[in-house]
Order: sequence, then C-alpha cells, then structure tokens
Amino acid sequence: MKKISKIIWLSVFILFSCSLFFIHSYSIVDGADVTRVFSIKALTVNEILSKAEIDIGENDIVIPGLAETLYRGEIVIGRTRPVHLIVDRKKMSFFTEKKTVQELLNEKNIDIGSRDYVNFDLESRIYDNQEIIVKHYVEIVRKVEVVIPFSVDYRENRLLEKGKVVKFRNGADGMLEKEFYTV
Repeated sequence: MKKISKIIWLSVFILFSCSLFFIHSYSIVDGADVTRVFSIKALTVNEILSKAEIDIGENDIVIPGLAETLYRGEIVIGRTRPVHLIVDRKKMSFFTEKKTVQELLNEKNIDIGSRDYVNFDLESRIYDNQEIIVKHYVEIVRKVEVVIPFSVDYRENRLLEKGKVVKFRNGADGMLEKEFYTV
C-alpha cells in the first residue's frame, strides 16, 4: 500500500512538474491592475486579452502588439484619453496616455516659462476631454524716438539800439526716446 501511494505521489509530482514546463503563464498590467492568465498553448496577445475579458479602446497602447504570439511574459496596456490642448490660440485634439499636465506638455515639447499661463496646475491629473490652455507671455518692446524742436532765444539788450535784439541761446534739436511695452 505504501509503495502504491509513493508511486501515485511521484506520478502526480512528475505530471505537475511537466505541466508547469508546458503551461504558458501571462501577466497583464492594466494601470494598477495585474491579471494572470494560464494556457496550455501559446496565444496571441489579442487571444490572451479576450480570455481575460479585458477590452481595449481604439487608441489604447498595447505592448507587445495585438497580433504577436507570446509563450510567456507580460502584456502592458496604456490607456489613452482624449485631450484638447490650446497653445497660443491654436487648438490641438489628440489621445494621450500621460497622467499629469506636465507630462503632457513635455510629450508635446511645450516649454513653460515663469510668466506663462496654464489653466491647470502642472502636477494636476488629466481627465477625459480636458481642455488645457497655455498662453505664452510675450513682451514686445517698441522704441520710438521723438524729435524735440529747438527754438532760438532772442532777448533785448539795453546796451544796443532800441529795436535790436541779441541772440541769447542757440538751439539744437533734442531727441526723446520712448519705450512702449506690448504684452
């Protein structure tokens, strides 16, 4: 009896060990959720996702691609959301998987200066159909030179004959420089 039970346990152990070698194990990382899927044959990423009952949006990012066949490994899903970005009155609409406004602006290579305006805090999270407005602070300095006309100053002198005047001061054109700032 003991010999039979040992043989059964040994058979089960060998069968279990072999099955572990032939069973395909997949991990699906969807944001913070991790789902495990097991299969006795190699599956494509699309088959694995349908077996785990995970829906993929049209613009979601799946690594590796949906048509690739995996024997083991990890599938990462990047969920995208629609975002509207208005930069200096130019509107762009697109899908992004970025989580914060700062990450989105970095992805689009938009630099934010200290005087620029963004309608959301740079560390705030992005939600669906969010409209992010960026206004760059542009200061245009216009310099204008204004001519100040000169005048000659004539004065009467008691030492000269009556009706004669002496030139008291010669004049020269002056220049007034004005700066106008446009924001």
